[in-house]
Amino acid sequence: MKVIIDQIEHEVDGKPTILEVASKVGVEIPHFCYHPGLSISGNCRMCLVEAGTPKMGPNGVELDADGKPVILWMPKPTTACSTQMSEGMQVKTHKTSKVVEEAQKGVLEFILINHPLDCPICDQAGECPLQENTFQYGPEGSRFEFEKNSKPKRVELGPNVMFDAERCINCTRCVRFSEEVAKAPQLTVINRGDRNYIATFPGMELDNPYSMNVIDICPVGALTSKHFRFKARVWEMSETDSICTGCSAGCNVKVWVKNNEVLRVTPRENPTVNQWWMCDQGRLGFTELNENRVSGPSFKGQAITWEEAAAKLSDLTGSVPAEEIAVIVSPFATLEDNFAVISHFKAAGVTSFVRFDHTAGSDDHLLIKADKSPNQAALTLLEKKAGGFLTGKALASAITSGKLRVLVSVQENPFGGELTSDHRSALKAVISFSTNLNETTSSADLVLPAATHAETLGTFINAKGILQKVRPAKILKHQNRSLMRETGLSRWDKHAWKYDKWAQPTHVTDAKPVWEILSGEEYKSAEQVFSRLAKELPALNSVSWSEIGTGGIQLEPASKPETVKP
Repeated sequence: MKVIIDQIEHEVDGKPTILEVASKVGVEIPHFCYHPGLSISGNCRMCLVEAGTPKMGPNGVELDADGKPVILWMPKPTTACSTQMSEGMQVKTHKTSKVVEEAQKGVLEFILINHPLDCPICDQAGECPLQENTFQYGPEGSRFEFEKNSKPKRVELGPNVMFDAERCINCTRCVRFSEEVAKAPQLTVINRGDRNYIATFPGMELDNPYSMNVIDICPVGALTSKHFRFKARVWEMSETDSICTGCSAGCNVKVWVKNNEVLRVTPRENPTVNQWWMCDQGRLGFTELNENRVSGPSFKGQAITWEEAAAKLSDLTGSVPAEEIAVIVSPFATLEDNFAVISHFKAAGVTSFVRFDHTAGSDDHLLIKADKSPNQAALTLLEKKAGGFLTGKALASAITSGKLRVLVSVQENPFGGELTSDHRSALKAVISFSTNLNETTSSADLVLPAATHAETLGTFINAKGILQKVRPAKILKHQNRSLMRETGLSRWDKHAWKYDKWAQPTHVTDAKPVWEILSGEEYKSAEQVFSRLAKELPALNSVSWSEIGTGGIQLEPASKPETVKP
């Protein structure tokens, strides 16, 4: 059907609302309570427009003296979020209607009557829809000269969310999210009139697995993260598009970094993967990217250079026959890292490759997966190249029997669960490629620091078979942030002078991607590794690096994994 917005005709399908059509055709209509992933409430009144439909006569649409349709305009502005468009409907936004412009100013003036003027200390400042809409559409001042209402401050709604009631504008996004998406109706609106605000039901707290999504969808600074509160302003941080590696869902995220330290992770919209959401566990798992890191290679507890580490790796793996070496690949590493590991040790004659199972709990109704390994599907693609995988149980048995004497662990912690001190005693050498200090790095002869998924460029394949990229949000010791195209830059990164205090690199880890450690001069970039593996793996033959983009590519369903070797 044909509709007209601000005197421009558009062709639309179905029965969309005015706001949906405006969003698709690039017409901005300010709003607060509307969210595409939630039901429509229409209570903020910010998306007011003038709307009218053609007048129908006995012979169809009536025309005026100029031959144009006669429009029956609604008697007063209507909400764009809840009004469906129909054939021939005409809409006037603030751009073409003085009535709408004044109505939106009035709505904002009422919203701001009791809203505190604390933008300078509010975590939402810089990314606040209320702040932005007030600047663009609001009145120049306030006529309210009385004392503002006082409401509760610093209310802990749950373990992860803090609430400042005086900032709440009662958009009810959080209430609708909890009930409709999280399936955990823990929030409601209490009191009436200008005294109302959200609260948890008596005896309950906001503790569902997706509770922190209410922070993202809150259009003001009423709901904030207890973990991020007052840590940084949005313009001080860089944001880098990446994915969550907490489970096989592969949720799209933005990684926020200040002074080379990850301060928060937020969901990024992707309709085919995670829509607008992510779970709290994935959101708060970033601490391992900053803390307890392996920095610089070491041999038997003593720091060594990268050149010495390469020599030690060659010596230790060459000290026994190749059939006595086992290599653990990891579903927490990129496809490029695992491919490089298998290629390197396969060329050296190694035949024993190991894959651990990381299943825990069960899938839920939304995003949480029982499979906690983010790249298990990639290992399935590599299984044929590896000649099959041993299980953790089979590895332990082979070590006990003396068949395996050297163990290479890539981004796994076998001595934290699968293997014991007795297995360590039976091994001649242990080599660990690790991001964080753990039981295996403590037991290893040679420790090689590996880059985390927030410090490397590479690919993961989620449970739906969607190939996606992780991008470096942090820099490593041998990198220059300003030269890394895939890394987000904050305003500080872009404009800092070399002598500015904040321009000096901090929290920098001496680590490298696993493919770079093993390849030497063979590969110069992750893209080169991907190009090589895409030629060898049939499922990726038609995929190019540039195609993957920020939304990922749907691969053909993976074939059933081969039976692991006994």
